Amino acid sequence: MRRSDLADLDSLTPELGIHATAGIRDDPSWVPAGVFCSEREWKTAIAPQYAAGLGSRSLPVGASCALQGHAGRVAGLVIGLWATTRQCLRVDPDQLWIRLEAGRSTGIAVDRAAVSRPGTAAGLARQMAGYLEPVVAASRSAGRITARLAWGDAGAGCAGWWRRLHSRTTGPARRAAIATAAGEFFAPGCWPSSPAIKIDAHTDDLRYRRGTCCLMHLAPGKRRCPGCSHLDDAEYLSRWEEAR
Repeated sequence: MRRSDLADLDSLTPELGIHATAGIRDDPSWVPAGVFCSEREWKTAIAPQYAAGLGSRSLPVGASCALQGHAGRVAGLVIGLWATTRQCLRVDPDQLWIRLEAGRSTGIAVDRAAVSRPGTAAGLARQMAGYLEPVVAASRSAGRITARLAWGDAGAGCAGWWRRLHSRTTGPARRAAIATAAGEFFAPGCWPSSPAIKIDAHTDDLRYRRGTCCLMHLAPGKRRCPGCSHLDDAEYLSRWEEAR
């Protein structure tokens, strides 16, 4: 993987927060990705701090939302590199650094990453699932959330990046290819537990519907997300229209 590959992805998706690894080890907000495999970190820091940022004291709410955000941060790098270069990043927590602020994953840096080319969407899913298994286990144990919810959160974090990349891809044929890849990414055989994500793609938009609820609406002043399993069809369409 070349530096220019990351620069191109950063230009396309600046909100991903890609950083160079030089100097970040002196910044205490940057932590090795392995921190997210620690039940203790989830119980004492990640989940309660995320919940507090929502005005909540609920560990399940904090764990669920923090997991979705973390999965999305890593997925943005993995899926984004594939979409722009067709390289499949080998996701290794020893090579990833995450900016962790108040329980939220707000930036990502990668060091000495290995890639293979060409990668397939199914291969990306297996890479993400392998990385996420210990993360899901730690967040579940600390936050007292079910496996179904945890993998739904992980899947929703990934789906959000397929949606972003679809919206920033030009031309109907290229958008159709992104939509097809997103569907392949969520094939059940690629995941240890189904993320229960249904891709709903159209020429000018890619939406998704999840089979679970992230619990965000339980925090004060929050409401259900556009892809929430509890929305009826009319509200689902209305909320995604809002999000465009």
